[in-house]
Amino acid sequence: MSYITSNLAPYRSKDIGKEFSEILAEDYEWVRSSIEDRGIIFFLATVSVMTLSLLKAISHVITQMQKPVMEYNHLKLHRGMESESITQILTRRECIDEVKNHDNLCPNNKVKTEKVEKLNTLRNYLYQHDLTLHATVLKTINHKLTDDELIEMYRLGEITKPLTTTHITFGDNLNRLLKDTLGNTIDLKTNRVTKETYLRIFNDDYMPIKEGLQNLYNEKVKLKFD
Repeated sequence: MSYITSNLAPYRSKDIGKEFSEILAEDYEWVRSSIEDRGIIFFLATVSVMTLSLLKAISHVITQMQKPVMEYNHLKLHRGMESESITQILTRRECIDEVKNHDNLCPNNKVKTEKVEKLNTLRNYLYQHDLTLHATVLKTINHKLTDDELIEMYRLGEITKPLTTTHITFGDNLNRLLKDTLGNTIDLKTNRVTKETYLRIFNDDYMPIKEGLQNLYNEKVKLKFD
């Protein structure tokens, strides 16, 4: 499992150390392939990027450690069970599951059923519309930053505050469906006057939506603005 996939997984990854190394290796490879000069520029770029990469890797580990651990309880087979049918053995297994295999993440079967239904509804929509989400831009807000804020972002080498905020909508039903399936990836808001929902997108970054859907359905989803 890659670290990108494990970020979306509800349970703690079993390969945290491997994913930690994967983040560092991926970022180093990006620097190495992007800068041909192997002089001082390469050195400074490597130090800057790998510092940020280390912070990203540490954040990934902390996030994984906060997730619940998936535990398996297996039915132990013994010689006296050789004469039993597979149905009898599976019945025993189900009894063990009822007692031991408690779903710590979501024990409510009704909630899980509704989640599956929403995932299927969204999947059917995507297939019916050629794996394309049609969005309408409601408005774009350009934020004013102070010179000190701009200098700080330049020093850190990353955008710490949004430069733009864009309000978009896929339609109220689809907005809510995306929120239910992608969770915190979606910043869903409701207009106080019209009561209609919309999504806030910062710095024109639509990749979380695309990657979230791709990880869910293993299909490349496109966004088209009407």
